[in-house]
Amino acid sequence: MALTTFVIERREDSFTYIMIAEDINKRKTAEKKLKESERSRKVITDNLMGVVYRCRPDKDWTMEYLSKRIFDLTGYPASDFILNEKRSFESIIAPIWKAKIRTELTNAISKGKNFKEEYQLIAKNKEIKWVYDLGEGVFDDDGKLVAIEGILIDISEQKKYRSQLEYNAEHDLLTNLYNRQKFHQIFNNYDHQQEKNALFVISLLEFAPFIVSHGLAYYNKMFKEISDSLVKLTNQEILLFRNHEFGLTFYFRNYRDKENLIAFYDKIKSILNKHLANGLTKVGLGIVKLLKNDSLEGALKNGLIAANRTLLFNNELISYAFFDEKMAQEIERENILKEEFLELAKTSDDLGLYLNYQPIIFSKNGEVVGFETLARYQSSNFGYISPLEMIPLIEKSHLINEIGYKIISQALTFLKKISVFKKDLFLSLNLSILQLLDAEFLEKIKFLVKEKKVDPKNIVFEITESSYLLNISTIKALTKNINDLGIEFAIDDFGVGYSSFHRLSEINFKYLKIDKSFIKKLLLPNQKATILIDIISMSHKLNKYVIVEGVEEQIEVETLKEIGCDYLQGFYYSKPLSDLEALNYLRKTKHLKKN
Repeated sequence: MALTTFVIERREDSFTYIMIAEDINKRKTAEKKLKESERSRKVITDNLMGVVYRCRPDKDWTMEYLSKRIFDLTGYPASDFILNEKRSFESIIAPIWKAKIRTELTNAISKGKNFKEEYQLIAKNKEIKWVYDLGEGVFDDDGKLVAIEGILIDISEQKKYRSQLEYNAEHDLLTNLYNRQKFHQIFNNYDHQQEKNALFVISLLEFAPFIVSHGLAYYNKMFKEISDSLVKLTNQEILLFRNHEFGLTFYFRNYRDKENLIAFYDKIKSILNKHLANGLTKVGLGIVKLLKNDSLEGALKNGLIAANRTLLFNNELISYAFFDEKMAQEIERENILKEEFLELAKTSDDLGLYLNYQPIIFSKNGEVVGFETLARYQSSNFGYISPLEMIPLIEKSHLINEIGYKIISQALTFLKKISVFKKDLFLSLNLSILQLLDAEFLEKIKFLVKEKKVDPKNIVFEITESSYLLNISTIKALTKNINDLGIEFAIDDFGVGYSSFHRLSEINFKYLKIDKSFIKKLLLPNQKATILIDIISMSHKLNKYVIVEGVEEQIEVETLKEIGCDYLQGFYYSKPLSDLEALNYLRKTKHLKKN
């Protein structure tokens, strides 16, 4: 109850009063509720996940109210911003967003909509914070905008997560290069009719055996080092992508001419040479000049075709080829041959597969000591196919185990025939590293030896020296199992790679076959066979025999005998022979001693 007293009349000795009694319970109750409401609102706003605000629509966004969560967001207390006590809210908005926020807010309010925007604030510690601002205008009775009320929500972590997802969707996680998906997006944004653009497709397919021999971690490390080096060649016009597991691609925009492309290849080659100095593998590079309607998938396919073809038919460590119409025709031929080889692998017949045999001669007396097996193929579509084309295609088609088994089977049938002339005549066969790695290979050889009734001591498997360099412990274990059967090994094409006798001495091989390129040097004026002499001498110290291939001239025979070469092979003695010709050769030779 509240009492209010008024004096209404005053006399000399008395006063007249009016007293008004007012029931203020309702007002007190209302004031109490208002205080509780204010307290509740403060409790709620201070504990919301976001920052509640009320600001004026002036140039500083002058804050009239700001919940205490602003400290968690920016590192500044709310009192700093109220009526711009120490700083304005506008001062902590990232500069690039200031104009956009004002424009978006004005547009939203003019249309009677809520203001919704994501933007950045600069916190006290200079950290960038992303906020989602959801606000609305407050108007007076005349419809004039007097304030903006809303809530700021910290979305920095969500932004980081979203950015990471977007990054992962566009980048290769090993190399951090753009991936194929991003490549498509960028590729489709350019006009290949107006610009002279090209792809440099790098095939690292020859690296695949490293996964088997050294493990995935080793391969990934090597691939990452290569990509890190190549990315240094990029700029606004030249981008680098990882287009598949064994491939990298440069997208070269606005090149000048063919010489410009070749000059860029030279830069790539210079970098790759540093990573491939050990000579363990090869790299092929296909260059595709983009035309008006070329798709990325088609261009990449053509680039890989060119890259892989130069790998097949070029012995250089790093080589390139331009894709052209002639190559497209060659690919059509290749695909037809692959179909033929697939049929050959599936059937029990040998179809167009046959073998030739070239005699191996003991240098001291010209006696035949064995033969090398040479695989040949007669295509139903193209006729005779060179081994230089045949073997790489079979390996590329992953049919080397099936077709290689047919070759060994034919060869052992021939070995049985020549054993009639002399029991210790040996037969050498080229063996792919893929065959040696086949888990069933040992059992297959055991079966064939038993089926053909041949002495395994008369079998020699030739493996190129690069096969031995993949993983010495793995190859050593695999060859030992074969050696235990009595079969010997020869290292073929010695001198082409970069192996050492110390490394090769860890493998139990009997023969060292020297590449014919060494022999050709013997015929050059003022050349001495010093290196060849050293190789032969070292081989003999290790109790190995040396076979020299490609012998064609009398002077080569005389020189090789003089320096102590053990066995000779080449056209000087005989071309590769069919099985019947080889048997006749044995019958006619005067130097074949009977048992």
